[in-house]
Amino acid sequence: KESSLYKRSVTLARSMLFAFGIRVDIEGKLSDELVVVTPNHCSTIDDALNSLIMTEKPFKVIFAEEVRRLPLVNFFTSRLGIPINRKDKKSRGGVALKFQRSISQGFNILIYPEGRRLDIKRMHDLLMPFEIGAFEIAVRNGIKIQPVVIDWTYLFKPREGQWWFGNRIIKIYY
Repeated sequence: KESSLYKRSVTLARSMLFAFGIRVDIEGKLSDELVVVTPNHCSTIDDALNSLIMTEKPFKVIFAEEVRRLPLVNFFTSRLGIPINRKDKKSRGGVALKFQRSISQGFNILIYPEGRRLDIKRMHDLLMPFEIGAFEIAVRNGIKIQPVVIDWTYLFKPREGQWWFGNRIIKIYY
C-alpha cells in the first residue's frame, strides 16, 4: 500500500510539473541508509518535488498545517506528512514524537531546514537561516543528514510574487 502511494505521488508530481512546462534533472543519488533529507525551500512548487527527491523510499515530510487548505496538497500531505502548527509549542512536541515513531518504523524524514519558503525580499541570499529541527532529529536518532539543493524554483512561485510558467529545467542535486 505504501509503495503504491509513493508511485502515485511521483506520477502526480511529474504530471503537474509537465503541465507547467517544467523538466526535472537529478544529479547524484539519495543515500541507501536511513536519512534526514534537508532540501532548500524557495517556492510553492518544492512540495511537488518531495516525492521526486525521495523517489520510492518511504518518507515522512514535515509541513505547515496551513497548506492543508490546498486540496491536492492535503491529499498527499495527510498520507506522507506530519503537520505542524508553527505557532503552537505543544504541536511541535507532538511532531517530535511522531517523527521518532516514523524513524523507528523505517521512514526517512524530509524537512526544510529553513522552516519556510524563501522571502522574495531577501532573494539576493536565496537561502534563509536554518532552524534546528532537522539537526535535532538527526542527532537524537543517530542518522545522517543528506543535503539536497533544488535549483531554479525560486523563479516559479516564491512566498510573494507571481506564478511563472514556461519551459524550465529544475535541477535537484544530492
